[in-house]
Amino acid sequence: MTAARDWVPHPGEFIKEELDERGWNQRDLAFILGCPEQAVTMILTGKRGISPDMARALGNVFDVSAEFFSKLRAPTITKLARAVKNQFRQKPSNFAYNLFFL
Repeated sequence: MTAARDWVPHPGEFIKEELDERGWNQRDLAFILGCPEQAVTMILTGKRGISPDMARALGNVFDVSAEFFSKLRAPTITKLARAVKNQFRQKPSNFAYNLFFL
């Protein structure tokens, strides 16, 4: 079971809320951003992260700073890094562990 403190919302959740408030759908946002609708869908579902370029574009669309999206992204990256670190602790003979830490 995941503890409440470990739960980190993905930036896509904020974007979904903004879309709902503005009456937009994913296709509208993709058109405004000038990117494929599939890219927007992947961000909204948490299957794709937000690059610095996308953070700037989203910041312009939603009238917030690019740093806002970078800060939303940071806990997700930290959680992932923590999970990877824990995996390496459990499997020290892992090839990737040997590659990066020996």
